[in-house]
Formats: sequence, C-alpha cells, structure tokens
Amino acid sequence: MAVSEENKMRMLNLLARFSIVAILLGIVFISQSRQATAQVVVDTDPSPITTFPFTAELPSGTYYFSVYANSGPATISLEFDPPDGGGGMSVSVSGPDCCAADAYVGADTGLSNPVRRESTFNVPSRQRLVLAAYISVRPQAMVRFTINMSGSVRGGTEGTGTRGSGIIVTPPPSTPVGPPSTVCTDLGLTDPITVDASRDLRSITVAGVLRNLSPTPYIANPYFAPRRSGWIEIVELIGREEPRMVRQIEFTEVPANGSRPFRVTYPVTSSLPRQIEVRILYSPANFTDRTTTNDDCNGANNVVRTRPLLFGPETIKKLETLPKKKS
Repeated sequence: MAVSEENKMRMLNLLARFSIVAILLGIVFISQSRQATAQVVVDTDPSPITTFPFTAELPSGTYYFSVYANSGPATISLEFDPPDGGGGMSVSVSGPDCCAADAYVGADTGLSNPVRRESTFNVPSRQRLVLAAYISVRPQAMVRFTINMSGSVRGGTEGTGTRGSGIIVTPPPSTPVGPPSTVCTDLGLTDPITVDASRDLRSITVAGVLRNLSPTPYIANPYFAPRRSGWIEIVELIGREEPRMVRQIEFTEVPANGSRPFRVTYPVTSSLPRQIEVRILYSPANFTDRTTTNDDCNGANNVVRTRPLLFGPETIKKLETLPKKKS
C-alpha cells in the first residue's frame, strides 16, 4: 500500500522528536554520571574545627583535625563514651615546632563508663596544629566524644611578645574548596591476622600483612629520619585489664601495590581468654609536613581485632603448672 506524502511527513516529524528526546536523555545521563564521579573524592587534609567544644560520633579509625594557636600554654581535654565491650580513644597534637609528649590525651578501657582525660602543654609559636584522633572499638560500634581546647590569654597586642596562648578556631571557608586529588596512599590491614600458640604453650605468635592498596608508594619524610613515621602496634586485650602493649614494628617504605609481612612472638603470661588488636599508626608530624607520600587517605582499614583466643581445660591446666621463670 502506497504511503501518502502527508503520512511520510508525520513519520519524519515523529522520528525527529524521538531523536531530540534521546539526545537530551543522553546529555542528562552523562551529566549525572560526571556528578556522581566527582562526588567520590578522598580528603587527605585535616578537617578544620570550626567551634569548641567539638563533638562527634565515629567508628574505629584515625581522623585528623586542625586549629590555629598562639604561643604559650594550651589545654586539651577529651571525653568519650565507650560502647558495650569497651574501647579506646586518643588525641595527639602536633605542629611545625610543636609539641612535646604531654600534648596527648587518651585511654583504653574494657568498660562502657564515660572517660575523661586532660593535659596541658606549651605551644612555642603561633602555628597551625593538627589533632590526630585514634578510635578503636568493636566492629559496627561507634564512639561519641567531645574535644575541647583552650589557652590562657594573658593580654597584650599581637607582635609584642606579651600575648598568651589562645586557640584560634578556623573559620569555615568563604568560597567552596575544590576537591583534592583522588590519588593518594592507602595502607591497610585487609588480610586475616593469624594467632598461634606454641607447642609448649609458653608463647603466642601473631602474623599478618601490611598492604599498600594504592598505586602510590608510602615513603617516610627523610628529614625526620630516624624518627618514627609509621608503625604497626600489636596490643593484647585480656578481660577488663588494661590493654597490654606487645610490640611496635616501625616502617618507612611500602611499595605501590606492595606489602610488608610482619610476625611477632611473645610469652604467654596467663590462661585467660584474650583478643589481639593490630593497628596502623602514624606520627602526627606526617600531616603537618609538606610530604604527601607519608599520608594515609583511608583510616577505616587501619585496625583489626581477632576473635577471642580461648584455652581449653587441658591447656589451662598445663599453663598453670608451668614452672615460673627465675627473675
């Protein structure tokens, strides 16, 4: 059957309309895809704290914040509420020429009671300070905490040398800040941690792998060598006792997409059930220097805790009858 000229024109108009709609839908799809990709960025810079006291609720990991301070004495306090089963949290402060070991607050506990710690330290000069907050709790648990900082402002005018310490809260940016580079170093503990008791039940061996999950190498700042840049910390958790430090293993380089195996053997001191926690920790100075190869952009995979290591009745009996070593 012949198609009239009028019907041909109608069909052409319909095809043109469908083509326009398809093009518009394609543009919208591409635009949305780009927007979704742009939102997936990794922030490697410390987050500025805009007000004190600063309160948040976070899971296990290492988090970094920043403030500005004048020279003089400053005080930092930490309050946190551990979840059921307990946990640990600490905050250390560092800057270009700050700070001493007393610029640290923290605690580990097997209880869920509120914890409060406070410390006073000296800030040598006006500078930007970085607060490194480390949180360790059971999987899926959160810790609610409050950090407060203050200084004893003694009066005077800027530049006269008589102005005391005062924490200067960083104001929020007046203009949007562009996203940082998505290429950054990511060290993590993604392999299972193995825990084995020796045949004579006198020692326990903990083994694992530190992996670099990124295409960029981890390289410590050579200026700070031989000071510690990063280290693996192995801690033993026994009931409600204070966590016991087993070993610290320092590292200065981890190749891109590479790994560093570790293995530690230590003596058994009791027959009580215990858990082994392995952490990746860094010097707070890593985030105040200008070296980017010693930063870790993902703290979510920096803590691993094993299942409870239980000793059976026969094992406990052998442990309790082992002769004590002469001191």
